[in-house]
Amino acid sequence: MKKKLSAFLKTPRGQLTAAVGALVLVWIVILVSCTDGLDSLFPDAARIAEARRELLRSRKACEAARSEKAKAEKLLADYNDAIAQAWREEKHGMVDTEFRRRVSEAARSVELTPDSLGAVKTSRINADFYYAELDISVRTGYAEMIKFIKAVEKITPRVVWRRIDLRPDRRPPFLGGPGNQGGSIAARMLGDDSSSKVSTRVGFSGTLRLIGYDGKTVPSAVRKDDRGGRK
Repeated sequence: MKKKLSAFLKTPRGQLTAAVGALVLVWIVILVSCTDGLDSLFPDAARIAEARRELLRSRKACEAARSEKAKAEKLLADYNDAIAQAWREEKHGMVDTEFRRRVSEAARSVELTPDSLGAVKTSRINADFYYAELDISVRTGYAEMIKFIKAVEKITPRVVWRRIDLRPDRRPPFLGGPGNQGGSIAARMLGDDSSSKVSTRVGFSGTLRLIGYDGKTVPSAVRKDDRGGRK
């Protein structure tokens, strides 16, 4: 028997049979040793369901990250925009003097002389931004007052009114006022009723405010928007 098997293996057919048998044996050994890996190649329904749940969790996390990224980008854009619109002394000059000068120029442009123009007061908003405020009072007509308000609107950076107070100018004539509505008996007797006319002058006072930036750094995007020089 052994001699016949030995003789068969020496033939080409026998060698081919032996090679095929050896190959089959190798595949059996590989499959047995990789039994754990077969589960991943052929997962069951439970593993597929778990994989789907994990994919859903990953998608939700990705959407949340994108939302947070969008919020952070908007916050940064708003911050840069606030810097671009704020008073910066390296661009606009010293706020203590330049702010006051620009308000005075706005008054002169409409031929208005303020009764009083206070000193600029500053207060902190946070570590980077601050308020600068300026009190002003004047007695003038309604038309001149409107012209002055419009002139202030042209000041850059933007200036807003934090407080406005209007009241009729009821000072007597000897103090520079237009007189009161009732006039005087002497004027009525002389036939001069001009003092009985309702005064169109008002006492106007208010507080102007602007926002300044004195942080340590100015973003490059803001510097690119600067056209150079003071505005």
